[in-house]
Amino acid sequence: MEGFATEKDSLMAVRVKTESEFVQALSDAASKPTHICFIECIIDRDDCSRELLEWGTRVANCNGRAPNPQ
Repeated sequence: MEGFATEKDSLMAVRVKTESEFVQALSDAASKPTHICFIECIIDRDDCSRELLEWGTRVANCNGRAPNPQ
């Protein structure tokens, strides 16, 4: 996968779809401390907790109101 790094081997970018792929990607990223590492996680759109849904609702509500000048 191509990226914006200046040296050919200084970028790691991977797409994961399973937990085991994610664990492997984290291990690979940890073994490359001088690299820029991107891990794209593909998850089901309904795969989220109740707390995340509540937080998302609060953020959406805040984004919909006028700014509070302080």
